[in-house]
Amino acid sequence: MKKYYVLLFLGLILSVNAKAKQYDDAPRNEISVSYGLGPAYYIFDGMAQALGAVVGTVIIYPWTGKAVEMTSKTNVGVVNLDYNYHVLDWLAVGANASFSEAHGDIVSDGKKIGKETDTYYTLMPNVKFDWFRREHFSMYSRVSFGALYAHEKRSGEGKTESADNWTWMAQVSLIGFEFGGNKIRGFSEYGIGQAGFAQAGIRIRF
Repeated sequence: MKKYYVLLFLGLILSVNAKAKQYDDAPRNEISVSYGLGPAYYIFDGMAQALGAVVGTVIIYPWTGKAVEMTSKTNVGVVNLDYNYHVLDWLAVGANASFSEAHGDIVSDGKKIGKETDTYYTLMPNVKFDWFRREHFSMYSRVSFGALYAHEKRSGEGKTESADNWTWMAQVSLIGFEFGGNKIRGFSEYGIGQAGFAQAGIRIRF
């Protein structure tokens, strides 16, 4: 009976060591490309536009008779490029770069008077936590914080105007799912921020 327990104990140690070796041998570098929906800056800008429309319709127009310009924008989503390096099996550090664009018509007193195009570029260092790891499947969370550059261009009535803005931006992905082989994996993640509230893409590890 004692020999049985000794063999079982040795078997557990070998199993744990094999798993540790498996994670130690896993690729340390990751490059990811993804497409995201609902970047934060577009959502916040839409909320500001909606509030401005309400204030203009309910307060400004009745008191002044002056029509308020409004813009109805459509966002094309966000393209993300990420690089991460695993300093530990469960911890990676890196950066996220993203591009997004929104465009729409400028309307005043029910008439189209121009067009607006907004372009967003983001660069954010990030930290990724792989808190559930298996050979072909893992789950993780990610936090990013950095800067966003926005270029806004308005054209109409024979003139063109543009404005450039810088602001702080972040991404908090509460949960992500990664699946596939040792070198190439698909993934999806969900949270809030400039990378999108929902993302899906491909990840190459080396």
